[in-house]
Amino acid sequence: MRNFSRRDFVRLFAVAAGGAFLPPSLAIAQETDETCTAFSPSLAVEIADMFSENCIEDRPSAGNPLPLIDCNGNQIGWSVDYTLDGQPHGYILLDTTVEGLISRYSEYPGTKNLYDTAVSSREVSLRSINNSPAIVKMSPLDFGAFDEPSLSSYSRDGGITPLSSSPTSWDNLMIDMSKLFGNPYTVVGADDLGDYWFLTESQIKNHTGKYACGVTALFTIAGLTQFGNRFLIDTTSEYTADWDAYDKLWTSTATVNDGYSDGKILGSTKYEMVGIGFTTYCLTQHSYVQGNSGKYNPTLSDYKTSVANKKHSVFSANILKTDGSKSGHIMAVSGWRTLSGSGSTINGLIVYDGWSDMVFLNTSFSGYVSTYGTFF
Repeated sequence: MRNFSRRDFVRLFAVAAGGAFLPPSLAIAQETDETCTAFSPSLAVEIADMFSENCIEDRPSAGNPLPLIDCNGNQIGWSVDYTLDGQPHGYILLDTTVEGLISRYSEYPGTKNLYDTAVSSREVSLRSINNSPAIVKMSPLDFGAFDEPSLSSYSRDGGITPLSSSPTSWDNLMIDMSKLFGNPYTVVGADDLGDYWFLTESQIKNHTGKYACGVTALFTIAGLTQFGNRFLIDTTSEYTADWDAYDKLWTSTATVNDGYSDGKILGSTKYEMVGIGFTTYCLTQHSYVQGNSGKYNPTLSDYKTSVANKKHSVFSANILKTDGSKSGHIMAVSGWRTLSGSGSTINGLIVYDGWSDMVFLNTSFSGYVSTYGTFF
């Protein structure tokens, strides 16, 4: 079980205003030279170290920069590891395609980078695991490990996606310094549900032999829903968790088997069944009446109201994959943030990504094919 405190929410949000924490020497360079500068591995580590010093309580050390590339094979930034006392302590993604450069980070002890996560169970399949490691950003939520000989991305669920070209060199990767330091974003609105805990994808698979993002979102919410003097289920530890509840939620949401990964069943849940399934589960298993509502294209105001009333909600979205097919994901919501700066506003949700981490998710992302909100 991982716990995410209110203090962590405050620190997480610094991600979106990351430009304010970049090294002073770079800010001076912008004042005297408005041209672009090469985004080298050493510069990535310097930025990551400064972010750690200002935003991460334990101040882990930065190192091991890995290229971050898009689904067309173009390098768009770096992933930098954090270590503390020689042990993994998270990572940070420096992405030149997003405002403020810093798109995502994790500071949990034992957390490895997204490349290591993707290949942890697929080392036999990757032919170049020690040659040219890189992380492929397939979408704001989907990341894979780059395999150089096949020019493909290997995802955590076993999927293989060919890239259209070979990754570029960092020598061709440049940063527009004026965009980084012109006008950093500031927080103009924020709220959250308070302390938040969850069980990870690997723990769920190990104990149930299956995984579905919609069921995981509801399993997480059930572990945080007060019922009398207790929670609906126990999710405080993988060893005491009510794992039978995962199967019951799978059934009540009409989740269907959608393939296998390393012998584990992968499930798919219709967005409309998320609310109905949770209400059914609460009534049949706990005699607890849980109302629900759902809508396509939910607004930030919908989530603001839900969080203000200390009610749980779910965010679901579809994206278009490179092969033209749709890929959906369902996530439990724990808060929201609004950023303002550089003449624009970014609205986002704090969600449990369903895999291993809490992330700031930009709900204004133009790449969503459709979105759906479930409110309890």
